Amino acid sequence: MYELEFTKNPSPNEVEALTNGISENAIEVKGIALQVQPFGFFYKNAQGIVLAGCHGEICYQSMYISQLWVSKNLRHQGIGTLLMQKAEAFAKDSDCKILSINTMDWEAEDFYKNLGFKVDFARSGYEKNSKMLFLSKML
Repeated sequence: MYELEFTKNPSPNEVEALTNGISENAIEVKGIALQVQPFGFFYKNAQGIVLAGCHGEICYQSMYISQLWVSKNLRHQGIGTLLMQKAEAFAKDSDCKILSINTMDWEAEDFYKNLGFKVDFARSGYEKNSKMLFLSKML
């Protein structure tokens, strides 16, 4: 008997079961194993409080940055650019071929374009007629 269960907070074991299944399929179909390598760069004050940072993961020779944030009082001082440069250098050192990120149309499109990213596509359907932009940069 099977049971469908919903959870707002999956356990590490549940997530690992999915990752293992995807990896097994990737080995069978493509001959490559899924190896997910999380990473993070964080800008902290003397008390260890995170004031800015980016994190994401590397898999299949591709880096995806899932979050980039700089606290309001530190914006426009080059910290976001520094974080992205560090992430890109780590991607290159990790043999990645592409770097990708997404942002809402009202967030940081020009920031990413100035760093050499190109908009791959925009997806409509978000709250208040917002669009999500999917951007990438070949390394």
